Amino acid sequence: LKRHTRTVTVVGGVMLVLVGLAMVSGLWTEMTIGMQRWAADFQTVI
Repeated sequence: LKRHTRTVTVVGGVMLVLVGLAMVSGLWTEMTIGMQRWAADFQTVI
């Protein structure tokens, strides 16, 4: 991980910007609602 510190930082920054844009555009809310519906179908294994 130490060798790729710059790459990890850049990828993290890009992801942060993308999430910010999704939040501003309202897409983040739609995505979270979709993930909640998808996860609601899961059942406990044990």
